[in-house]
Amino acid sequence: MAITQTLAGGALHGFVLCALLSQHPAVAQSGSQLERFEKDATRQSPDKKSGESSDRSATRDESQTSEDGGLFSGLIDAAFELIADGGARSWRRVASDPGVGGVPPREPGESVIVYARLDVSLLQVSSRIFGNDVRAELGYGPVGFAARTTRFREDNPSAELDASQYHLLYRMSAGDRGEIALGYGRFRLEGLSSTAGSSGTVSVLFYPTRHVGFEYRPSFSTLNGNRITDHEFSVNFGDLFWAARIGYRRLEGPSERLDGPFFGVSVRY
Repeated sequence: MAITQTLAGGALHGFVLCALLSQHPAVAQSGSQLERFEKDATRQSPDKKSGESSDRSATRDESQTSEDGGLFSGLIDAAFELIADGGARSWRRVASDPGVGGVPPREPGESVIVYARLDVSLLQVSSRIFGNDVRAELGYGPVGFAARTTRFREDNPSAELDASQYHLLYRMSAGDRGEIALGYGRFRLEGLSSTAGSSGTVSVLFYPTRHVGFEYRPSFSTLNGNRITDHEFSVNFGDLFWAARIGYRRLEGPSERLDGPFFGVSVRY
């Protein structure tokens, strides 16, 4: 009986050892793939040839650098031109005579380039964590200001966390159906303590019809050197002055995140 137990124990031990060894190559392969990528990305370039070939190579490098610099400068100029034109279109939509420059005037209650807007939403992160979100925006043409506060509540254990954003906006019109807004401001987290940092945003709104629209509102913030990202995508159904909103939001830190679906309403003028 003792011999049988010894053999059975040895067999079990050998089976476990073989299973562990069979998994080891996969782990090693995974690690080595990262090492191969790192070595490939950081390996030293071959030494340049000396003499005349080196001079010609240097000349070609300088020429290529000059061409790249010219291309980059051209792209920057084009981007600034588009940004300036988008802001000018926003201004003409609210301040100019109807139809000036081929830009239709803005109607009160439209979804883009709002004078005033208020969004109220309920976010579900899990069965124990919910968030109440309020966002307000005021503006005239290309200039706007947005403030947003989300209060997360957790049950069992009980806890609260407030995430607040404040952005000064530069709003660019894409016809009368779209808007791109660039913003810069502050981001604050308040729970057991209060921490604030800088924040930027690039919002994209597209309303193919007056009754249906799509909005993407990301923000990128920094708290004590840590990057905090906030991505929100929503589909809006409504008419002038109001809309029902459904979507998904993801607030993410270096290793943790709060994310989930939300629904809410929006009123605007």
